[in-house]
Amino acid sequence: MNVMLGRYRLIRLLATGGMGEVFLAQDESTLGAERVVVKRILRHLANDQGFIDLFETEAKLAMQVRHPNVVAVHGFERVADTWIMVMEFVEGQSLRRILEAAKERSIAIAPPLAVRMISLSLQGLHAGHVAADSVGRPMNILHGDVSPENILVSTRGQVKLTDFGVARARRSGETSGRLKGKIGYLAPEVLNRASPDRRADIFSMGVVLHEALLLEPPPHSEVTVVEGTVSAPRFSVDARIPPGLQNVIRRSLEANRSDRFPTALAMSEALESWLVASHHTVLPTEIAAAIGIRSLPDGTSALATPDASTIAVDNRVSIQVDMPIDAGTAVVADSPPSVVADTPSSEIKSKPPTQMGMVKFRLPAGTEVFLGSRNLGVGPSGSISLPAGQVTLTLKNKK
Repeated sequence: MNVMLGRYRLIRLLATGGMGEVFLAQDESTLGAERVVVKRILRHLANDQGFIDLFETEAKLAMQVRHPNVVAVHGFERVADTWIMVMEFVEGQSLRRILEAAKERSIAIAPPLAVRMISLSLQGLHAGHVAADSVGRPMNILHGDVSPENILVSTRGQVKLTDFGVARARRSGETSGRLKGKIGYLAPEVLNRASPDRRADIFSMGVVLHEALLLEPPPHSEVTVVEGTVSAPRFSVDARIPPGLQNVIRRSLEANRSDRFPTALAMSEALESWLVASHHTVLPTEIAAAIGIRSLPDGTSALATPDASTIAVDNRVSIQVDMPIDAGTAVVADSPPSVVADTPSSEIKSKPPTQMGMVKFRLPAGTEVFLGSRNLGVGPSGSISLPAGQVTLTLKNKK
């Protein structure tokens, strides 16, 4: 594809939805032809003046939200016979793609990594909630569509929330009287057509946190409709969720919004407190490595690396982490304990090592994994990124 749309050169189609088409593009008016994302409104909506007016208002609101954890909206303009929104380009993947790849390969996201990504998303969400206009008046911006699809993870380890402020415009283009969208992420009051506030977004982020930790939505996602009223089962604690996070998820998913966190920042602070209390530090390189959890072509088998070592609990094990982030995932496993890579050895040798590689653990219950004096916080089944090269880990029985 090499099509000009105003001053933007469309490179390739990224996605198509009910509202428009999304393209990777280059802004030919900037030095170096900066890469951006262009959303082109579908033709039938481009002629709906009511929709365009509302969408423009929402786009202008989104342009006021400036935060490192929010995808920037650069502009909204008419080009030829349609309207476009121009946004920051984030090179990476959506959290949805990361979770789907992890689920396909039965790779659990390490809790500290999941918590840190959601905490950063909450910080971006809070920035939108408290955004003010040029004279300091609150704009009362709600996201309205918090979900893994709208959380982007960059190759540099950044986490950014996207699609701020467009949910209301999206709903105006849908058939009235009928709920559409990602129902499993909507708060009960939204499902029941009550006027939402910022706590509805907090509920949605609680669903995302649960899904990031367990690769499955909580019971709240299973909604029922009785005589026009939508209800959802009360959240029950899952034993697989680390104890310190159970209260965070429970509070974010309270059916009564008065019982939820009052702000997205308060929920983020609760998650950061858990990280500190559990002695976890998540680096941007570890977040970036999550992008490496992806499916390999059919027929690719797990092969032992030439220097695979037997692992004995309470002993040291030396492993070679040399696969590129996009080539495969090393696995430290029992039965028998070994290190394997989901990439043919020839492919590993043909690609230069990257700075980090993703390592998956399958270990006996009660085993702790240390890198030097640092407890990696990996459970019986978990994953974490490690520096490329020879890495020595110590496995200990938890006392």
